[in-house]
Amino acid sequence: MNITSSSLVSNISIIAVVAATGYGIYYVKNITQPVPIDYEKIHTEQIANDLEAPQPPQDIFVRRQAPTLVEFTWSDASDNLEVTGYDVYKNDTLVIENIPETRFISSSLSPNTSYTYTVRARDAHGNMSPPNTVTVKTLAKNATPIISVPAPRPATTLPSYIPVLPTYSPLPSASPLASLPPSNSLNLQDTTKPSIAGLSATSITGTSATIVWTTDELATSRVDYGLDSRHSSSTPFEKNRVTAHSVQITDLTRSTKYYYRVQSEDAMGNLGLSSLQSFDTTSPPDTSAPVISALTSDTITANSARISWVTDELASTQIEYGQSSDYGTIWTPSSTKVLTHSAVVSGLSADTAYHFRVKSADAAGNTGISADYSFRTLVTGASSSPPPDTSVPVITAVTTGSLTTTGVTITWTTNENSNSQVEYGTNQSYGNTSALDSTNITSHSVTLTGLQPASTYHFRVKSRDAANNLASSTDSMFVTLTPPPPPPPPVSPEDLPPVIANVGMTPGSTYIDLYITLNKGASVSVRYQPSDGSADWITTESATPNPAHDIQLAPLTPATFYTIEVTATDPQNRASEVSSNTGQTAPAPLPPENP
Repeated sequence: MNITSSSLVSNISIIAVVAATGYGIYYVKNITQPVPIDYEKIHTEQIANDLEAPQPPQDIFVRRQAPTLVEFTWSDASDNLEVTGYDVYKNDTLVIENIPETRFISSSLSPNTSYTYTVRARDAHGNMSPPNTVTVKTLAKNATPIISVPAPRPATTLPSYIPVLPTYSPLPSASPLASLPPSNSLNLQDTTKPSIAGLSATSITGTSATIVWTTDELATSRVDYGLDSRHSSSTPFEKNRVTAHSVQITDLTRSTKYYYRVQSEDAMGNLGLSSLQSFDTTSPPDTSAPVISALTSDTITANSARISWVTDELASTQIEYGQSSDYGTIWTPSSTKVLTHSAVVSGLSADTAYHFRVKSADAAGNTGISADYSFRTLVTGASSSPPPDTSVPVITAVTTGSLTTTGVTITWTTNENSNSQVEYGTNQSYGNTSALDSTNITSHSVTLTGLQPASTYHFRVKSRDAANNLASSTDSMFVTLTPPPPPPPPVSPEDLPPVIANVGMTPGSTYIDLYITLNKGASVSVRYQPSDGSADWITTESATPNPAHDIQLAPLTPATFYTIEVTATDPQNRASEVSSNTGQTAPAPLPPENP
């Protein structure tokens, strides 16, 4: 128990302290006389005169291994006064100094590589403990991380010499000591991991999120997270044990899906792990106003005019107009958000100059405002001429199909008849253009050939209408297919073991002549025996590497079946399959008759 400020002990005195698995158990009794003690002065003097180094950290345990990350823990080091922190070295290089936690995560490592870590404890005077080391090897690239859980701590029972305390005056209910166990023993055996519930991601922004959960017992807090199920990053270890957990993850990327899980460890080292969850960071706010283009006034009569324009995103339609640039009249013909805008302003005065400007607001409330334009209405009775076509074709449904290793077909549609052409290349500068198809149609198809296999191409389509208005699509991409591997080269018979093509036989009464044909030059080994096994195998050879061999098996027994096995071996010591044959000798000739 560390006391670092001046205190007045008045009502309690410590009569027994028992250390059990890193935890202090205190029993107290009532006293009546206050005892003033300047603990701060005593503690300062003790630190100043302390020359005793802490004991080295113990029980270094590798808790997690991944391709680029390792995590390990250790037990609290002991000291005659107090341990204030730990220094951690990687391959003899100091990587972090005086951390209070007994846990360290080392990241940005190389896969399948061994690292040696050293941990030393330090006290308030600066005395350093002897080192304790561990060597750990990262996993291979793309391997699934390994999470290890230490064995539960053994049950601890207080020594029998601690007496059962007599009953004293009860402590105030507000005192944290009032809840101490009343007996002289405490079973610390606990192998049940914390139960995790209510897990969710809250307060999600483009670059951060807060992960909350609850546990059914006091436990630590940590979140593992990443762009996939390997969750290669972790939040700092929160050592304080609570039941309501809240951990913030920062430095995230906007518009990105993240996977996460949480871990909580109770006082006995039992580790609870949640299932894998995910959340999506938010997109950056839309602060860009619609871009207004192709603004025209046409179909002008004595008392009306049509105003048309195009926006680069879906937006509303509004016109301000009047006989000066102060306008004075605002007309919103439709709140529907569209790309192509057109409205007829009516009720105008004949032969009068009008000023106008248009406004378009997107879904985020950003409003684009055009410059000032003007037109003049016709004299009463005058007829208006057809307006010129200044609207570009609207391109939609751009798709790719019939993809091969060297070609692709690109299709799209337009809202009016127009020609077809495609710009393409390996980057957004394109550099290549398909032949112009001058047929004015609304369903377009262009096939590109002569492309490189397994390559990424950028492209955009272009269509020009009869009034020479040109429309271009946004950039799109496709990847050509990877060609199949070439067939293996033909294998020459000279690169293969020999093959026995034929074994011919000519039997006599005491011999069999063999005629052996091979597919190439090789030596031949022949072994034979009577088929009934009445004699042992006999082996004969023709050692010269020829494609044909004549071998006589003799002496043999007349009128007997023989099992004959032939094997060929080429000069590279490659052996053929065994050719098994059966031959029979001829009967013995009859003796000549006596005259």
